[in-house]
Amino acid sequence: MEIENENDYTITLHPYKGGYIAEANIEKSQSGFNDYELVFIVDRSGSMCDSYPILINKIIPYLLDKLKFPENKKTHFITFEDYVDYRMFTKNDFLNCKEPAPGAIEKMTDVFPKLRQIFIPKNQKTPFRILTLSDGEIVVAEERKQVPILASELSTEIRGKFRINSQAIRYFTSTYANPDTLALASVLQLNTIKEATLLDIQCSESFESAGDRIYELFKNDGFDCNLMLKANKECIKSNPWNELKEEIPLFIGKNIFWIDNYDDKTEFSIKMNEKEIKMKVIKGEEINMGNYGIILASKISEIINKLKILKIVDSQKAKEEIESIINNFKKFEESLEKNKKKI
Repeated sequence: MEIENENDYTITLHPYKGGYIAEANIEKSQSGFNDYELVFIVDRSGSMCDSYPILINKIIPYLLDKLKFPENKKTHFITFEDYVDYRMFTKNDFLNCKEPAPGAIEKMTDVFPKLRQIFIPKNQKTPFRILTLSDGEIVVAEERKQVPILASELSTEIRGKFRINSQAIRYFTSTYANPDTLALASVLQLNTIKEATLLDIQCSESFESAGDRIYELFKNDGFDCNLMLKANKECIKSNPWNELKEEIPLFIGKNIFWIDNYDDKTEFSIKMNEKEIKMKVIKGEEINMGNYGIILASKISEIINKLKILKIVDSQKAKEEIESIINNFKKFEESLEKNKKKI
C-alpha cells in the first residue's frame, strides 16, 4: 500500500481522565472504490401495486446512477409479501422487471435468514449498504413481535465483522395506512456507520427527488473510498463501550472517537482507496463539563438517534443496550464532575 504524508489530515486529541477523545474532520475523499455490496429489501405487498413499478424501474436505477454503482455489478434484491424472494439484480434487471406486487400481507421474518445467507460467508469483510422500504403495517401479531428480535440477534452475530450503512424508507402510498415504523427501525439495528435514518417519502414525489433524498443517506459514509483510520497499535474505539482496535471506519465529516494508551510513539493514518496517508496529531483543549457538549455535539446527536431506534424496537437486548449507553455517559459525566471539584 502506498504511504503518503499529508498535513491536510489532522487528528485532534482532547485529554480527559480516562484517556483522549479524538476528533478528525474529513472534508474530502477520493472516490473510486466500488468493492461494497448493495442490498435492497422491498415491500411487494398489494398496497404497493401502483408504486412498485416506479420504485424498481425508476427510483432504484436512478439511485444506482447517483451512487456510481457499476452497471454490470449485481445487487442483492430481497422482496417480501406472503413469502420472501431473494435474487441478484443489475441495473438493467431493475429497468426491465415487469413483475407485479400481488401479496396480501407483509411477511418480514423470513428476510433475516436471507440476510444471514448474504452476510455470513467465511472471512466476509465487504462493507454493505442496505436500503429497506415498506408502505404498510405487519398485521400478524406474532410476525410483528419476532421481527425486532431476529434483527437484534443478527446484529449481535455480525457486530464488528464488517461495516454496514443500513437506512430505511417509510413509503406513504395511502392515507388509510402507515408504514410499520417498528419493523423498519428493527433493520436499522444493523447499522454501524454514523446515523441510521427513517426517511419519509410520499409516493407522489418525483422519482428523481426520491432518489436524491435516498442518495443523501449514503453519500458520506466513506464506502466510496474505503475510508478507515489506522493506528500502529490497538488504541482506538468508536464509542467508549467498544473494544480497543487498531483500525476503525471513518465517514466524510466530523468523526469523534476515543483513544487509550496514547504515547509519543503512537501514530495514526487514514486509509483511502489504495493509499495510506499519515495524520498530523494536534493536542486540543482538555475535556471538562463546560466544553464536552460542544466537542461531542455530533457524536451525542448520533447516539441520541441510536437510542431513539432502540426505544422503538423495545426488545430485551435493545433495553440492555440503552442501559449500557446511558451508564457509560453517566460515568463519564461523573468523572468530569469529580475532576471539576478537585480543581
